[in-house]
Amino acid sequence: MMHESTGTVVRVEGEWAWVETVRQSGCGSCAAKGACGTGVLENLFSARSAPIKLPNTLHARPGDRVVLALSEGALLRQSLWAYGVPLLGFFIGGLVGRALFSMEWSALLGAVVGMLAGWGVVRRFARIEPPMMTRILTQGDRQWLDIG
Repeated sequence: MMHESTGTVVRVEGEWAWVETVRQSGCGSCAAKGACGTGVLENLFSARSAPIKLPNTLHARPGDRVVLALSEGALLRQSLWAYGVPLLGFFIGGLVGRALFSMEWSALLGAVVGMLAGWGVVRRFARIEPPMMTRILTQGDRQWLDIG
């Protein structure tokens, strides 16, 4: 199964297209979105967007709305890299810090160092699988162009 999202082509250079997407979370449909920490964080950071550089297999043009697809397996692997490895480093670092010095501050320091080490491992070893453009959703003559 594929996870799909929509985006807008903002720039095309040769065989590459830069696609800007809108961040989505479950907060939009949640009744408590204004009262929880996740909703507050979403409001703080949701305005940011960074275009994704993708092969322009559909010959999209700037302004075209496109559908991006990523397999659920790739999404799961990338989520584990992004969240699981730093979290594992956090726990291991905390345990090692506590075991070495038997003090609370050493556990906290070890946890922070472990999490930073986890982020370093992710930056060094994780391979990002980019989504692929599957169809163009625009108005006019090119309304539904599907690559099948």
